[in-house]
Amino acid sequence: MKGSLLVSFAATASVIATKIVQKAATVHINKHSHGRGRKSVQISKYIFADVVCASYFTFGDDPTPYLLSIDTGSALTFVGVSRDRVFWPDSTFKRYAALPFSESFGDGSSINGNLLVGPISPAKGLRVNSTLGGLLPSESFSKLSPDVDGLFGLSVEASLDYVLTTAGFDAATRKNFHPFMFDAVAQGALPVNTFGLGFTPQIVEQGAQENAVTLGGYDEKVLTSEIMWSPVQGVPGKGFAPAWNVDFQIPAIGLVPGKSGPLPAGLVDSGTVLLNLPGTAFANYVKQLPNGVFDPDVNFVRVLKSEVDKVKSLDISIATPATKSGRSIIKLRGESQFFSDAVATKIGLDVTKYAWSWIGQGSTEDNYGAIFGLFFHQYFYVIYDASSSDGLRVGIATTKYS
Repeated sequence: MKGSLLVSFAATASVIATKIVQKAATVHINKHSHGRGRKSVQISKYIFADVVCASYFTFGDDPTPYLLSIDTGSALTFVGVSRDRVFWPDSTFKRYAALPFSESFGDGSSINGNLLVGPISPAKGLRVNSTLGGLLPSESFSKLSPDVDGLFGLSVEASLDYVLTTAGFDAATRKNFHPFMFDAVAQGALPVNTFGLGFTPQIVEQGAQENAVTLGGYDEKVLTSEIMWSPVQGVPGKGFAPAWNVDFQIPAIGLVPGKSGPLPAGLVDSGTVLLNLPGTAFANYVKQLPNGVFDPDVNFVRVLKSEVDKVKSLDISIATPATKSGRSIIKLRGESQFFSDAVATKIGLDVTKYAWSWIGQGSTEDNYGAIFGLFFHQYFYVIYDASSSDGLRVGIATTKYS
């Protein structure tokens, strides 16, 4: 039956790289950035830990597996960043050699290559002809993410169009390229353009999480609350790509309209590690922690372990127009705001007396909004829906980890 297949598959999760990364002075947020957005600014040295959820993909008829990060903040699926695992498209792919492209990311890395169209297989039994960036090896990308071969792009369709427009492709050319989920539904491989992500918290070593990613629907079995649906917001201004932005507010720390930027939107992005707050909201977050300290040497916030039980829950308010009040609240518990000792140790932090928060600083400016990254997805289940007649929307639900 057309569109009858709903696919769930495992993802690996781990802290896969730890190193000190030297930055020249200021790392600016690239206006074409779509994911992997540590988006750090005004720092010269920090501990960088690449925490990813990723899965193995195959391309065409070649059985070689490539590990791609599951990235809802990126528009384009691409592979081939590592010199150790070079990607060569087989004859099942159409190569658009005359259409080179490049893309830069908020962490300072970049990629370049050619656009391809051919079979992409993220799970057994699912094979979709879709757009792929076949890359030249990227030292800047692979240096920061040495175990990852590329990204599985799950951002909104308009975001891919934005990338190609920015790259200079005309409208007639752009019509040839679509994101994976769009093509999967159009070809009858999936029933609806909806997917769900739910990851296990605080994984250190690589290990499979069954049904971490569900394409063509979501995993109802893991939900412990009603789904809170929020419409996707527009972009805050010129130079911002369309993305899975929703109206998230945290009034207790000033993440509200008028104080945190022109839109209260928060980017929901599994390709970013932390929950990154803009300047004022971040400063307020640190202040409300018991003896909280931002350590600029490592770019993380710490508290004494003896104070963790005093940390308050963060009430995150979500715009939910279908509800009577128009908003819904989810609570991020105090103890859940911190890395486990195992993760903190893996990324090089001192755990002898400190607990370290995974809520971090995004832009020092207020007009970039917040980014709800991978660790947010570990405590709440997130559904990305492009199939509703009401337009793009994101659903949030609690799980046993909430």
